[in-house]
Amino acid sequence: MNESVFKIGGLDVRFPFHPYPTQFVLIDNVIRALKTSQNAMLEAPTGTGKSLALICGALAWQEAITNGTLQSNQKDTQGPSPEGFVETTPQSPSTKSGSSAPIQPQSSPVPIQPPAPVESVQAPFVKPDPVRPIGNSNEQDRPPPLIDHEPISIKTENKEEVKDLPRSPLKFQKRIKSENPIDPNKEVIDLCDSPEKKKRSASTSSPSFADLPLSRRDLIKTYQQPPKTSTKKTSRSPSHPSTSPSPSSDSQDDASAPSGSSKRKVIYFATRTHSQVKQLVRELKRSSYRVQMVVLGSREHTCIEPNVSRAANKNLECKNLMDTECGCSYRDRSKYIVNNQQLAPGGSHEVFDIEDLVGIGRTLSACPYYGATGIRKKKAVLVFCPYNYLLDPKIREGMEIDLTDQVVIFDEAHNVEDVCRSVSSFDFDLKDFAELSKGLKVLSTLEYIGSLWAPLYHIVESLLQSFSELAQTLKPEDFEKNANVWKGDTIVNILRDAGVTLETFFNLKNTATLAFVSETPPRYKLTSVPTIAMENLFQFFDFFFSYNLKHAKDYRMVIEKSANFRATQKRWQFTLGLWCLNASVAFNHVATSAKSVILTSGTLSPMNALSAELSTKFPVQVEARHIIDIRKQLYVAAVARGQNVPLNSSFKTADSFAFQDAVGHSLLQYCQKIPKGVLCFFPSYGLMNKLMSRWDRVGILRLIKDVKPTFTEPQSKEKGDFKEIIAGYYDSIKSNRGALFFAVCRGKVSEGLDFADDNARGVIVIGIPFPQIKDLRVALKKDYNTDEVATRPQLLNGNKWYVQQAFSAVNQALGRCIRHINDWGAIILIDERFLHKDNSSQLSKWMREAMQLCTHVEDTIKPLEAFLALH
Repeated sequence: MNESVFKIGGLDVRFPFHPYPTQFVLIDNVIRALKTSQNAMLEAPTGTGKSLALICGALAWQEAITNGTLQSNQKDTQGPSPEGFVETTPQSPSTKSGSSAPIQPQSSPVPIQPPAPVESVQAPFVKPDPVRPIGNSNEQDRPPPLIDHEPISIKTENKEEVKDLPRSPLKFQKRIKSENPIDPNKEVIDLCDSPEKKKRSASTSSPSFADLPLSRRDLIKTYQQPPKTSTKKTSRSPSHPSTSPSPSSDSQDDASAPSGSSKRKVIYFATRTHSQVKQLVRELKRSSYRVQMVVLGSREHTCIEPNVSRAANKNLECKNLMDTECGCSYRDRSKYIVNNQQLAPGGSHEVFDIEDLVGIGRTLSACPYYGATGIRKKKAVLVFCPYNYLLDPKIREGMEIDLTDQVVIFDEAHNVEDVCRSVSSFDFDLKDFAELSKGLKVLSTLEYIGSLWAPLYHIVESLLQSFSELAQTLKPEDFEKNANVWKGDTIVNILRDAGVTLETFFNLKNTATLAFVSETPPRYKLTSVPTIAMENLFQFFDFFFSYNLKHAKDYRMVIEKSANFRATQKRWQFTLGLWCLNASVAFNHVATSAKSVILTSGTLSPMNALSAELSTKFPVQVEARHIIDIRKQLYVAAVARGQNVPLNSSFKTADSFAFQDAVGHSLLQYCQKIPKGVLCFFPSYGLMNKLMSRWDRVGILRLIKDVKPTFTEPQSKEKGDFKEIIAGYYDSIKSNRGALFFAVCRGKVSEGLDFADDNARGVIVIGIPFPQIKDLRVALKKDYNTDEVATRPQLLNGNKWYVQQAFSAVNQALGRCIRHINDWGAIILIDERFLHKDNSSQLSKWMREAMQLCTHVEDTIKPLEAFLALH
């Protein structure tokens, strides 16, 4: 591969071509953040090559660390930033880690210069402690550990050791033994039909940790105590389970670390979806960097076991298979993937995606899911994965991911806030609670082990009674739906009445751990549904009680009663929601464990607000411009009226036939002018269906189809349907018929798909996608921010947050238009509200530079024709 080496940020960086100025800036700031263990926010428009820049910059730093040419936390060498391509907030030498004041951008631009060796050296940055609210720099203010405990070790006969379990206050403690330890150096053989297997399964002794079914081991990890204080300057949550590395976590693989480092420096590169992970792997292939990498994927994408792979819920069926005597022969052979040289640097698949991994797994009859997990644990230094693998404690612990002193990069990071709130929120069907209570009641009566299950039964039964009583106080919320909301202090009282307090919480976790590893007769074991409910309940406890109940105020308890129609019969369903409204509750672990956290996206602004939402400081901040000539390669117009009718898609006018017809005719005019592919985005499926239904009735849709074949984003989550539709759209464009794709903001089409060149010569947005105000989660978050802004002034108040959510979705959709430096296209915004200054200022900066504000659709036609004539 022909590559050049550029001196950027004081390091030699290999790049497949001369970096664009924006890429140079991104690489420079990635290296600066990693050298000095700083967090960074890097905003660059879609299509500027930011993913390739981030990968090359991070791997150049990793290579320097591995080779010993750079020491961790070495003084930063700051290179010049090309003029006009970046607004950066460099750390001044006098800034201390405890300071919360935003760093002001440089007052004068730096002249454009190509990447070159740099001579100046700045003072080193000091990594701030992002775990506390912004502005709090007093170390003594850090909450102390909730309960001091004396760590003990449980050793099994096969030498596996479970560390850092606190001494149980319970009288019942059983030494965990294994009658048939497995030699890790011998090949695992399926003993399903062997006498030895039958003899072992008939044994009444308790299993060792290693011999437990996988689902039970995952549960134990969920209930483990936190470890001792990290050696890192920023401490982790004293009660968060995800801070405890499991016995076989990365910390045991330090022997394989490169010379000169105490632990492998792993770069975790996370993005929103598996398809976006695939795009990142393609970018890695473009570079010449070859390290041991791995792609983590869910069982939905990696399972090849004949029965499980056909199941609707592959996660559940996989765990059920693990609980059987036979287990899974594919998992037993996963070591053949771990040791496969095709997947190592220099192998035929040295850079591989999930499809490559699955293909090799099929050839070897080995599990790709556990094979990838094994590669990550033993030798990977670059890990690609979806967000939730790092943000969700349950997944993170289940895969034994230890982020301590590692590098975490979130691509498409504008989604991180929502994902964090989601992983720290929990929903329960009260029927599942009732089933859990019933199962625990039976277990509590069993001889010997009943004393373990009894406390858990009394807690769940008490909670169930409290929730049932509160369910009688619900208020009408919507058609066939009642609901009520309670704040954190009510949750504290309910838990206290059930016996769950700050003082008893850890003991209850120990009890649950011992109960689930105890030898329980198969016919009495909890089924999967109540087991999952139990796991989620304790996961909620972990979040809720962290930092001495600091986050209690961030939670709302919601009970909803809704109609569920089955076989023409109406049945009422009661659901319990324990919703977190503060993204930092889940983000804290990542921010305080990792060496550096880098957020990158085309839509991170306003950065101070996102920093406040995550309660994390990002001293390195960049807002880069686009790499194209905006005025020559982009036409942008916002239009207020069509057919002399105001174009406003708000609920007040959206039902007007005059508005609906005017929008349809406007869309027809643009489709007649714009060649090849056109993407048309609506605020919601509801408005899209309403307009298309009207256009179909009055004949507008037929006229549009005469110009371009139409395709519609499916509302269902069936992946096969979407793949078939998007393939038809691409094929129609290739056949020179053109195509129009109807889609929605925040949908699959609006993010993560590549519509380069003819696939999106035009992007049209109809209306502004404000979140549904009747959505209870949206309303609660809006009220929460309004209340919190008094104590967290950098946070957006409820109304500003609501507007920002809408325009973030608009900007993401509009980013589909320009995908590389030679791309070009037209953007049309159909809604009079886009002409208001308060709204137009919310659009991406690179777009505002070329935006024309037009009163009538006719005012846009001639300028659009002139623009298209240039191409």
